[in-house]
Amino acid sequence: MNRNSKKTNKANRPPLSFIDKCIYLLAVVLTIAGSVIVLFCFEAIQRLIAFADPTVIADVESAVFLFALPLLLFIDGSAIIFFMGRYRNKIPFLGNAKVKYGQRPWDKDCYPLFDKRRKAIEKSPSEKKLCRKKFILWMTCFLLFLMIAPLSLFGRDCLHNDYHISSYNIINQTSEKEYTVQDYHCLTLRTVHVTGYRRKNNWKYEMKLEMTDGKSFWFSNQAFESPRSGDQDTCLNAMTQIKQLFSSDRITIVGAKDVEKVVDYLNMNEAQEQKLHKLFEQ
Repeated sequence: MNRNSKKTNKANRPPLSFIDKCIYLLAVVLTIAGSVIVLFCFEAIQRLIAFADPTVIADVESAVFLFALPLLLFIDGSAIIFFMGRYRNKIPFLGNAKVKYGQRPWDKDCYPLFDKRRKAIEKSPSEKKLCRKKFILWMTCFLLFLMIAPLSLFGRDCLHNDYHISSYNIINQTSEKEYTVQDYHCLTLRTVHVTGYRRKNNWKYEMKLEMTDGKSFWFSNQAFESPRSGDQDTCLNAMTQIKQLFSSDRITIVGAKDVEKVVDYLNMNEAQEQKLHKLFEQ
């Protein structure tokens, strides 16, 4: 068959203007940035829920935040596919004033987003039917992921002001087993250099409370950052008092040499620095 006899359905559209290219790029960047902001909002809501109980002094969220990821990934993926598809097909937003849209040699259905002539473009019944099916499928997936997302708000371990520990599941119900100081078996204190996607590189200090049944809980200074008070003194005082509950043979100290790095990173005052040094004394 002669290759010249083959017909193509490739759209004949003018190149996108520089401004339109920037708009598409900005749309993708804002989509990704928006998802990151939403993740931090979920984290803030988790802490508000946890510290709504005035007896809670520290809170550690469990991995249930992963329930929010399908919704965020679905929205991100949908937006990126939408914008990149329009970019690939050279669909203009504002258009180019030098281009005569809808006239030869360009396609008759190619107009900028805000051009009034777009309203005159008619879709065939089959196209309308396909669009409806796509919309129903998209909306079904969106609603499904939207229903799952709230499950990411509740799973957590909480340390209370009498130092008992309670755990909450994904529907915000406490587990039957709550641990009191009588259940404490041993304590580990350590300094940690953290790198990760949810927080910038940082230094922190934390304690591991191991129970008599083998269950363990980690609470770092970041776990004490409540909406009521982000004061380091709350954390230092609580950890110091908890340390006093243990005999020396049940205490493990890790990273005492890095205490000054923690002090510098957290910008502690002199009194807080002394408390932290005392906390990490063997």
